[in-house]
Amino acid sequence: MKNKFLFSILATLVLGIFLVSAATVGDIRISQASTSITANSGETYSSSFVLSTNNAIERIPKIFYATFDNSLTSDSGTPLSGFATITGYSDAQFAQAANLSVGSKLAYATANNLNESAGTIEFWFKPEFNKADGKNHIFFFLEGSTPNTIGVSNSLVIFKDSLGRLMFRNQGSPDYRTADTTDFTIDNSWHYLVATYDSSSMKLYYDGVKKVEWAQAPVLAITATKFMIGSDYNGANTADSLIDDFRISKRALTATEVSEIYTSKAVHTDADYTLTYNAKLANVTLTSIDLTSTTDSTKKVNSSLVTFTTNNLDIFYGDSTTVNYQIAIPPYQATGTYTGTISAKSQDNANEATYAVSLTIPESKGLTVDGTTLIVTPADSTKSTSFTIKNTGNIDLSAITATYNQSLLTDRLNKTITLTFSKPSFNLISGESTGLDVTANLPSGLEFGKYVTQITFGNSVTSKVLDFTIRVEPDMCEDGEVGSYVKIVDINEPDAGDSFKPGQEISVEVEARNDDLDDKKDITVEAFLFNVDTMEDDEDYLSTAKVTNELKKETSKTVTLKLIMPYEDLDEDDHYMVIVKAYDDDKEDEQCIQKSVAIEASTESRDIYIKSVDLSGTNKAVCGSTNYLAVTLVNNGEKDDEKQYVQIKNTALNLNEYSTKQDIDSEDSADYKIPFVIPETAKAGIYSIEVIAFYNDGKDSKSRFIDLVLDCAGTSTIVKPSSVELKTVTTALDFSQEDNRLHLLITNNNDKDIEAYLSVTSVGDWFSAIDTRSETLHAGDNNIYIDITPKGNLTTSEKTAIVTLKARGTSSFDPIEKTLSVSVTPAAQKVNKLKEWYSSASSKQTGIMWILIDAVLILFAIFLVKSIYSGVRSKKADYSEKELRRMDKQQKKLI
Repeated sequence: MKNKFLFSILATLVLGIFLVSAATVGDIRISQASTSITANSGETYSSSFVLSTNNAIERIPKIFYATFDNSLTSDSGTPLSGFATITGYSDAQFAQAANLSVGSKLAYATANNLNESAGTIEFWFKPEFNKADGKNHIFFFLEGSTPNTIGVSNSLVIFKDSLGRLMFRNQGSPDYRTADTTDFTIDNSWHYLVATYDSSSMKLYYDGVKKVEWAQAPVLAITATKFMIGSDYNGANTADSLIDDFRISKRALTATEVSEIYTSKAVHTDADYTLTYNAKLANVTLTSIDLTSTTDSTKKVNSSLVTFTTNNLDIFYGDSTTVNYQIAIPPYQATGTYTGTISAKSQDNANEATYAVSLTIPESKGLTVDGTTLIVTPADSTKSTSFTIKNTGNIDLSAITATYNQSLLTDRLNKTITLTFSKPSFNLISGESTGLDVTANLPSGLEFGKYVTQITFGNSVTSKVLDFTIRVEPDMCEDGEVGSYVKIVDINEPDAGDSFKPGQEISVEVEARNDDLDDKKDITVEAFLFNVDTMEDDEDYLSTAKVTNELKKETSKTVTLKLIMPYEDLDEDDHYMVIVKAYDDDKEDEQCIQKSVAIEASTESRDIYIKSVDLSGTNKAVCGSTNYLAVTLVNNGEKDDEKQYVQIKNTALNLNEYSTKQDIDSEDSADYKIPFVIPETAKAGIYSIEVIAFYNDGKDSKSRFIDLVLDCAGTSTIVKPSSVELKTVTTALDFSQEDNRLHLLITNNNDKDIEAYLSVTSVGDWFSAIDTRSETLHAGDNNIYIDITPKGNLTTSEKTAIVTLKARGTSSFDPIEKTLSVSVTPAAQKVNKLKEWYSSASSKQTGIMWILIDAVLILFAIFLVKSIYSGVRSKKADYSEKELRRMDKQQKKLI
């Protein structure tokens, strides 16, 4: 009995069995929630609460219960007279069990111990037989309509049959209803057997697992007076097993309950017992009402702004879950305390839990100011920029003003920039914005440079301070910006803020326009690079370039100019500016405009440049002589550099010499003197010497070339530096013609032939580029013709090309780069015009007119052929023999 008591305690702890009088539903509860919240307007407040329910418990009334603890007496009485024979008692699963073997005969009255509509028959047993012994072993036997008879209507039997099947059988009328299985184990251990029936099925469980289900209700009308445990009605087919805790209930246990009882090995007490079952409360919904201000009911935080990360959730009875939620407080929500409730409600509305929420929104105040904080303009000018001021707080603001520190806008000559504001004072309600124009007025003679002041926007409640910069740039136009038809449409490159390294090329792409309604103009575009922080006047630029193009009336042209970021005195903290001016080349004082773009300088951690390379000031030498090449290196990297050295190379002269190594601190320079010998067998000529400077411990290098003029007696083949001129003959290209050639006139002003490289590239990718090709330029004029292949869908317009001419081999002259302006007519447009003329003519002319037109065309063709032939022959000297043969063939075709 002591063991029995301990097992009872264990089962109570595991199952959570409570003695109650009726079934109860788990109530919803909300706990661990913060009901007082403080959050600012515009913020999202996040929190959580725990949602839980009570245990769902149900009392399962027993109607028969026999423990067989040294007694056959059940809770409903003793066995029937003559049916109280067992083999004996043995130690069992719980205390003791009845041994029901051969000779046993045990029966109890059916009255009040069985239920017809539904029920559960359950017990623990330890078999003393083999599964395949070919015998029937009956555990429970209910007589049918005919007492003391097997296989009649209304009978109910649980047994192991002779074929090794575990069976739960009901004899109906006239059919058997049987739930049977072979999926069970018979061994010398305890097993839990459960048979349930209700209005829909009969089920058999073995060791907590459902083995079989018969999907029909049993036919059961209890007329018999007794039911047997461990044998049939006359004591035959005994169970041959130990049986313990035999129980009959008036409802069918669920699969979960059966499993729970088996797992916990529950001990059933004499009294009715209850089970905690793992059912769930489905579709619990979470909602919130509007949070309303306690002082002004018109002010609310809408319920739609209260969101739950989980909603329509399922929660098991006796369980809990954490629910996260957020309150998205609108921007500019008025200050105050807002109250409302959050609720959790079951699907059937039978259970609901609520808790009150109190939200406190403190006062917030602030302004934001957006806009351009930089003005770039020359002195003696007026320029404006715009700002947007917004009240970002949750209180209204009045009498907002803008003020600034004027002393910071005064130069050394006490000339002062003044700022004016489009609104002296204004009001902003919470969340409201307004525009404000700031105009800078610059006096004449104001010093160049950067002026920085602070503009304060606000009132006595709140304010916003903004750094405001005015960069006074030089006025590059002679008489300031004047006129109206010369325009800079845009500076396409570089972009504001682009960064350039020492020595890097700055490509300045400018779209200029001639807006004159009547005449074409020669428009000059100039670009200048300034260090705004160090410049003294408009002549203090670091690099400049210019180009002049003829622009027809009301046309634009994009030109590209090249500037160079200087190597020396480059400071990343300084401000650099590219200023572009465009003007009428004939009258800058009447038509001139300028624009600018701010860029930045950047330096590498380690970097150098070759400042100078010199050979005795003349860069000349003679064969067999010993010479010295002087090289100056500058360390313009951010870090000191060790072991920088110089190499000079030329394969033809067998030169490969190295200098000594030197350490150069950042922004310092070092001089190198490198001796070298010219071979006596060398030939006179101009040799390109490569000078290579190594830095960063030899990992990086930069190179530069210098021409060495070598003079050796009797072997001189030196070509003197030549003077070369490049002119453009072609001003228009008509791609409807068979021969679309660009005609260049190159004049060699030397008395000998020179060698050159020629390339032609398009601005805007309107024709296929002509890669670098070799040209021999004879003394005097040279006519060069280049076939142009158009690209894309051209329209009649002005196009731009760049022609580059450089020296090749031993020849020497300064490189030439020329920008060409060409009027282009596409092939398709030419054809269309001809078609239009032809259509017009054909619709108006009579037969006589056609005769006249034919005659005119014939005369014109003869004249054209004669002219071409004469022109070709008269310019024979301008063409090569190959070109003349080709032109003769074309002429014959025309004839």
